[in-house]
Amino acid sequence: MKEIKAGVEIDLANFNSVAIDKDANTMTGGDSIHFRDITGPLQDAGKELPIGSCTCVGAIGATLGGGIGAYSSKHGLIADSLLSVRMVTGRGDLITVSATQYPDLFWGLKGAGFNYGIITQATYRIYNASNGGYAMNADLRYSASYSATI
Repeated sequence: MKEIKAGVEIDLANFNSVAIDKDANTMTGGDSIHFRDITGPLQDAGKELPIGSCTCVGAIGATLGGGIGAYSSKHGLIADSLLSVRMVTGRGDLITVSATQYPDLFWGLKGAGFNYGIITQATYRIYNASNGGYAMNADLRYSASYSATI
């Protein structure tokens, strides 16, 4: 931040809540949650979301960039599961953005959502856990010498 002249830093660390509604199949989380903050509550609820495998990634930041995860082939990108956000606009208004409220802004947030405002909370559609909640994620690494055959 010290390299940005006349910039503003906003600490959203206290926006770290996670709430799951099993009956409605939704999860609502604050802006500062990471994937590590939601995997346990999702598993405890018997639910899943197509999140990435690196637990240190911020959930909402990944969503705003589209987001790909282990269940993306089944449920789409993380952004596809986004139902709504609470956002502070440049004018200081707190608004709810969804497919029915500010739909053009919602569309823009899902994959190119940086710099439209400050998101304080996001609500996602969640899904019943596959395979009893068990998933395998593996990275296959090959030496550069195999590049001609792979």
